[in-house]
Amino acid sequence: MPNLNNSVMQRLPVFYPDQETQATIIETFATIDEKLSAAVQKQTALQDLFRTLLHELMTAKTRVMHSPFPAPSWQLIATHSDALLNLHIRNFRKIEAFP
Repeated sequence: MPNLNNSVMQRLPVFYPDQETQATIIETFATIDEKLSAAVQKQTALQDLFRTLLHELMTAKTRVMHSPFPAPSWQLIATHSDALLNLHIRNFRKIEAFP
């Protein structure tokens, strides 16, 4: 294959789409750019909201007493395990107190 130089490149035909197609392509990219900017702004706002809520929860400024969502299965298991552990501890203390 011969080397590619300016004289070879100048002889290659370059095809451009017609003006209408170019305008459509530009509009499409502009729309994509607008949607991307909106998505980035939304993501930033949601991250700020998350950080604020997390800070309020961790500093006990906000407390969650009742969740409108059902507890995940692992949470139910953990709650059940905690209840059983507390029951065993209470029973052990009763046995320990018995002379």
